[in-house]
Amino acid sequence: MTKTTFLLVDDSEDSEKAIDLLKNSGIEFEVVAFKVDEDIKPPVLFIVEGYVEGINFIRDYITTLMDES
Repeated sequence: MTKTTFLLVDDSEDSEKAIDLLKNSGIEFEVVAFKVDEDIKPPVLFIVEGYVEGINFIRDYITTLMDES
């Protein structure tokens, strides 16, 4: 079974930054387009452990993964 990481995005600049960060990190992910909801503000990265919301937290998550490898 393969772990799949999903990135929930909208048309914001932060969503574009999150896509670029993930592409450059080598992390495999699927992009899911999303219209803004009151409770969820893209970009949101859904991972096996849960989720990471916001460009700064996504950047921190990627940095942590890179430091562990």
